[in-house]
Amino acid sequence: MATIEERKLSVEFLYAAVFTTVTVIVWVGLELIRSLTTPSTVAQVTQEELQPLSPELNIEAVNRLKSRQQIPQEILDGVTVASGSASINVASQKEATRSGGI
Repeated sequence: MATIEERKLSVEFLYAAVFTTVTVIVWVGLELIRSLTTPSTVAQVTQEELQPLSPELNIEAVNRLKSRQQIPQEILDGVTVASGSASINVASQKEATRSGGI
């Protein structure tokens, strides 16, 4: 037979379970009402977004990308990044130019 303390404990657990169940049901119900009464925030799709992409490659853009200046590996090896800031090991650079070019 259960003691009085065990019965108190089981009654407290019962209260907690009922309160939690009621809270979840109310929460889900309010979210359902809110979702049904609030207008959608999804943007309307425009005709421009629906047009198919051109399968042709823009050769001019590709050539511009190819002509970009490349940074030599020895300079990249001298770059250290720590906590969001970068520092360059000056000893790894061959020489500094006035314009900052490499």
